[in-house]
Amino acid sequence: MWDAFEQHLAARPESPFAGQIAGALRARPAPQPQMQRLIARIAVHPACTVRTQALALESSVAAAQATVQASEMPVVE
Repeated sequence: MWDAFEQHLAARPESPFAGQIAGALRARPAPQPQMQRLIARIAVHPACTVRTQALALESSVAAAQATVQASEMPVVE
């Protein structure tokens, strides 16, 4: 299951299923190294709701920074 999630997110970083994958990972976490890779992929998803799920899965400073950086909008002058 986790390999399929990882392959899917690698092939489709903006997958509409990323939120469901995050929910499945919350219920049944992957082994730690793979979990970190999955969280990193979810943390850069374009949807804010999906990125917040990454934060819930891994409440680390690195995950929070990746989410903030992914959501920063360019300043328009």
